Amino acid sequence: MADLWQILTTGWDWKPSVLVGCAALVFGYLVVFKYRVRGYWPWFGAAVLLLLLALVSPVDSLGDIYLFSAHMVQHLLLLLAVPLLLLAGLPVRQVRKYFERFPLLARLERGISWPPFAWLGGIGTMWAWHYPSFYEAALENEQIHIMEHFSFLVTGVIFWWPVRRPLAENRLPPLRALLYLVSALFASLVLGIILTFASPDIYPAYLSPVDRYRVLGLLRNGWGITRELDQQLGGIIMWVLGSLFYLGVILSTVISWFSEVGTEEDYQEAGEESREVSAAS
Repeated sequence: MADLWQILTTGWDWKPSVLVGCAALVFGYLVVFKYRVRGYWPWFGAAVLLLLLALVSPVDSLGDIYLFSAHMVQHLLLLLAVPLLLLAGLPVRQVRKYFERFPLLARLERGISWPPFAWLGGIGTMWAWHYPSFYEAALENEQIHIMEHFSFLVTGVIFWWPVRRPLAENRLPPLRALLYLVSALFASLVLGIILTFASPDIYPAYLSPVDRYRVLGLLRNGWGITRELDQQLGGIIMWVLGSLFYLGVILSTVISWFSEVGTEEDYQEAGEESREVSAAS
């Protein structure tokens, strides 16, 4: 417990850029939607809280310096979880009004929701930033690191937009949505497998990290997280947890699809019964 407490209380980095960015996000959300966010605010608030935790908690510090696996957890939060929560937090009525009032905004929305563009943006960003040269550059340069995180959030929102856009009637039809999601799951799975079996020196920054928070001995000796094991854990997190995340959304899509089919069948049966009664009378 003492070791766990040491990790949990070490490495909180309250970056001004993160705090200002999260505050601006909340303020902009409330202003744009004129505080009419009842019922949606919990989703948006959860997204901002998760974003804050991903960027200032020990997950960020451990991932930046010590553990590739911790960095993978952060990446999945920024690419998958936070964007989905942000979309769930958009008030449908207000979004619809903005699209009706501003045709240019509606055209832009239709453009970014084009499935090939959204898919390549989200999956391509995920693959690109795990290329060793780009990954190392982000660890070494804070400005590049900020750009990496920002690109994860933006392309994450764009990726989920075709299947989880606020106006449900404009989302991809179920079969196309399933193809979209299954192909993304496969792309994430392949990347996870590659990272799992990659050489431990694929990201040199983790080989001999500067022990800024004095937890390297605890991680390596106390917890037994060697560089080899850390590399494998990171790949498995992308491979297994990332896949489970996509599977969850796929399952949700299938359930919604069958619910809609059942509702349509009930409606048709009710209509037929009504016509039969009218004919009999």
